[in-house]
Amino acid sequence: MSSGTQRGALAHGRRHVVTIFTIVVLSIGVMAAFATSAGALPTCTDNYSGSTGGDWATSGNWSAGVPTATSVACIPSGTTVDVEESGDVAEVIQGTTSTPGSVDVTSGSLTLGP
Repeated sequence: MSSGTQRGALAHGRRHVVTIFTIVVLSIGVMAAFATSAGALPTCTDNYSGSTGGDWATSGNWSAGVPTATSVACIPSGTTVDVEESGDVAEVIQGTTSTPGSVDVTSGSLTLGP
C-alpha cells in the first residue's frame, strides 16, 4: 500500500474510532484517507479547537468553521471528534503533532478526499 492520501468514506451505522496518523484499513474493508507521516504533510486549513467528544458539525469547534471537501482538518493530540450525522467531509484529516487525535464515527458518515 502506498503512502499518501486516498479517497474513502466511513460508513453510516457502524462505530469507528480511528487514530489519525497513517492510512487505515477499517474492519469493514473501507479505506479511510488520512495524511501519513511519510513525506510532507499538507498545511492545516481548519484546526479543531472544541473539547474532546465534541461534534464534527459544530462550527464553533473549528478555527475556520465546519470542514469542507477542500479542508485539511487537523485534530490535536488526546482529542476525539465525534461524527454523528451524515454528510461530514474533509479532503484530509491529520494530527497537529506526532501524537494525533482521533475521529469517532458513531452514527453518521465522514467522506474524505477531493
